[in-house]
Amino acid sequence: MTLRIQDTVGNAVGFIGIQLPFDMMNTGMTRQDGLGETGEVYLIGPDMKYRSDSRVEDRHHLLDITPDLRQATDSMNKLHNVYWDIPGLDNGSVLATTGTFVMAGIEWGVVLEKQVSGSTGRTCCKCQIRG
Repeated sequence: MTLRIQDTVGNAVGFIGIQLPFDMMNTGMTRQDGLGETGEVYLIGPDMKYRSDSRVEDRHHLLDITPDLRQATDSMNKLHNVYWDIPGLDNGSVLATTGTFVMAGIEWGVVLEKQVSGSTGRTCCKCQIRG
């Protein structure tokens, strides 16, 4: 990850390179504590590529392109939403929540999905928080 350093006028005066250890980030993202068998949290970069591996074997890996899912797009559009019964990574119905955070000057999307069964509505709750 490279950050541009600017003077007060906006001219580039240098760059700083930051290397985040993937193994450390991925270990935290692939834990299943509190998520049960079907829950998963994943990171998305500004280029809509995964920044974490799936904890489900052969689902997705670092830098794979995210599928066109509403929760993935919302997370990168700075929307913090909760959805019930929408398509998830495996095309099944999921409860999904989206968010965004900034680390090292870069906005990252974060999505939590958990499979649901016996759901009755498309959208349970939609909260838009901009910040």
